[in-house]
Amino acid sequence: MDKMNDYGGEYKPGLDLAELSPEALVRLAKLYSRLYSAADGFWYLALKEMHGNDAALKADMWVWDRLTQHEMKLITREFNIEGNDITTLLKALQLSPWFQFVEVETKIESDTSALFTVTRCKTLEYMEREGEGREEQICGIMESRTLQAYASYFNPDIRVECLQRPPGQQEPGICCRWRFHV
Repeated sequence: MDKMNDYGGEYKPGLDLAELSPEALVRLAKLYSRLYSAADGFWYLALKEMHGNDAALKADMWVWDRLTQHEMKLITREFNIEGNDITTLLKALQLSPWFQFVEVETKIESDTSALFTVTRCKTLEYMEREGEGREEQICGIMESRTLQAYASYFNPDIRVECLQRPPGQQEPGICCRWRFHV
């Protein structure tokens, strides 16, 4: 049976995703990533509108503290990722829905250190268009906390150091840069 590149034909009761071509599955995974990000953004904005930014930020912290652990547990189990070092962390992040939504470059500096550079962040692009200055809280407080939660899942001794983030002076082509180190 030929694999489907799209679903433009007739309805298929009992459609199995295995019927999709590898290219269509990649597009679907990227679409799911965008939807994951949109759901995060919509609920944050809803809380912000109803209860203010402080309440929305507090709820965001609560959700991401738990979601990072749940996400890493599922990803590592499903894809047989084992270990407690920085390379293991980077492998799992490559499969995270969130990191399909951003463009990232990594550089392993040593067995105990790696650079993690975000070269495109659609969340940052949205916040800059929004013009409310939420970058300080989201990029400063939330991103640091979330990356630390991801890292701590693998090893509580992995630390996340912010090297560059908005707002502020960014190098061209860099949204933010972090160092994971033990």
